[in-house]
Amino acid sequence: MSELKPTQFEAFYQAANGYDPFPWHERLARRICSGDWPRAIALPTAAGKTSCIDIALFALACRAPNAPRRIFFVVDRRIIVDQAFEHASKLARTLREAESGILKAVADSLRERAESDRPLDVYALRGGMYRETAWMRSPLQPTVIASTVDQVGSRLLFRGYGVSESMQPVHAGLVGNDSLILLDEAHCAKPFDETMQAVKSYRHWTESPAPFAFVSLTATPADREDVMRADAADEKHPVLGRRIFASKPTRLVAGTATATKKAQDELLDRLESNAKDLASEFACVGIIVNRIKTARRLRDLLKAQFGDEVVLLTGRMRPLDRDKIFETRLRPLLSNATGTPPKFVIGTQCLECGADFDFHALVTECASLDALRQRFGRLNRVANRPNAKAVIVMRGDQIEPKDPDPIYGNSLCNTWKWLNEQADDGIIDFGVDAIRAATEGVDLEPLNAPTASAPVLFPAHLDCWVQTHPTPTPERHSGRRSSRGNRGRCRLPAQGAALARS
Repeated sequence: MSELKPTQFEAFYQAANGYDPFPWHERLARRICSGDWPRAIALPTAAGKTSCIDIALFALACRAPNAPRRIFFVVDRRIIVDQAFEHASKLARTLREAESGILKAVADSLRERAESDRPLDVYALRGGMYRETAWMRSPLQPTVIASTVDQVGSRLLFRGYGVSESMQPVHAGLVGNDSLILLDEAHCAKPFDETMQAVKSYRHWTESPAPFAFVSLTATPADREDVMRADAADEKHPVLGRRIFASKPTRLVAGTATATKKAQDELLDRLESNAKDLASEFACVGIIVNRIKTARRLRDLLKAQFGDEVVLLTGRMRPLDRDKIFETRLRPLLSNATGTPPKFVIGTQCLECGADFDFHALVTECASLDALRQRFGRLNRVANRPNAKAVIVMRGDQIEPKDPDPIYGNSLCNTWKWLNEQADDGIIDFGVDAIRAATEGVDLEPLNAPTASAPVLFPAHLDCWVQTHPTPTPERHSGRRSSRGNRGRCRLPAQGAALARS
């Protein structure tokens, strides 16, 4: 078998996906094939960050230094977990069926690494589904696991949902060795990100030869060191450049009422009227608000006029109901999908980092700047339409609030003031490049939502957690039985709570 070379990545990617990689894909592939992952990958929405899976597999097939066999794509959004699983499953099927060319060469290299006839195994590991354990049957098998923060984090720290005490060290060993953890939408999982940095630093105390890498994927990174960003080649690319420079003119609408009850009613009225105005021009209007009660009241108002053309999505929906709505109503909203979408899709923060929805127009309640940037990533996501419009509505009593907002703190009013300073006659461009230019050199901490840090992970915590049979005395139990009928499933003391909150 001929040895694969990093220069063959473009041919591999094109053969596997049917289109060419973006310039940043090629830069990252060259870097990974030399054995070095960046600390974070900070690229705008719709830049193809899921393709990091393809890049990691190609590096493994190229026998790159420190290339892990297990690739965990971790994100705290079930819909994205399922989409990553579908992407990896398609790649595995393509490799398995390849009979010639670059795909056959990559598949054969992976089979040699696996010492089996399967080039790649793919699994989904999340709540609300049958618990899968086949992913750990062979430590040699190249594997992609699409999962959530709590599933991967609890296993890494020697616990796990439904994992028996005797198997906890095995799960921890497979997650923490010969593995790559890609944390997507990392800004939504800051405690896990910080915990992973501590775990990574403690690994230097050992002499384990097993490779391990952790990379944050986010459009709004907190770190400024060792971050891969779009460069001039990406901006000149005919597809990615169009997404970066697409204009998203946005009108700012402020309420006038200062009493809370009247301000809430006024907010609903302005959200409804602006959504209906945009619906007369665009096929589908996304509406994102900050409270579930607001979303439900707005759904009732619009449903009385438009019936089934109104769809509501909130984080409190049953997974079964949410999955059903996605399959039956919302698939036409995915990037490059076909079909007729509903006229209005109303949601809360769950839409900010949900599936790659591509709204034709957007009405959003004002939020922190980082939250707004995520929301606008769902507007004309892949820039396939010639124009897009949006409206940001601010509740009157929050312009000069007496108390910080329960979710966004003072960043809500700070962001509104900053938006008005940047606006021209009440209009601001919320395109990726426009906002990047506007925030150049700006201290973003007052504009971004406050986030709690994870409790400090000390070596003493790990010394306790590696004791799994029996568990250490100080550990608290939930009182619930595990699936094997063992002692109550263990909850991590402080660190586990932070992982769950993330």
